[in-house]
Amino acid sequence: MMRLFFLAALFVVSSNSSAQQVLGPNPTIGGMAVSCSGAITIVAPVSDLAKAVPGQIILNPILFTYPPVVQVFVYAHECAHQFVGSNETAADCWAMKTGRNQGWLPPQAANLIGAAFLDSPGDWTHAPGPMRVQQMAVCYNTP
Repeated sequence: MMRLFFLAALFVVSSNSSAQQVLGPNPTIGGMAVSCSGAITIVAPVSDLAKAVPGQIILNPILFTYPPVVQVFVYAHECAHQFVGSNETAADCWAMKTGRNQGWLPPQAANLIGAAFLDSPGDWTHAPGPMRVQQMAVCYNTP
């Protein structure tokens, strides 16, 4: 099995949610072993597909109904927040380039990512789907 490593800083972990499942620092997401250098992965109900806080990646259980490559992309996007802070566009870009460079996000899979987010209305942190998908494509196609 291929193990994907996402580089991130190691942070102290804390959580107050009781309705959660801790997957630890080396979970299997979308059938792939992944890692975000010490960030603990938790499955718990959140208001989005996932969210990141320092040292933690929190995945909404609904994420696991998405295609495997989308699951891994979302994990990578949340891992990116360990580096880029709250900037959603930067996190998308980091995840797209990391997936491309590591080989788990070939062009046809990148198109699947775009399709998954195209109809999103956006919110106060995420651009509307068409704009977000266009920004991700630009990142994917630039060094």
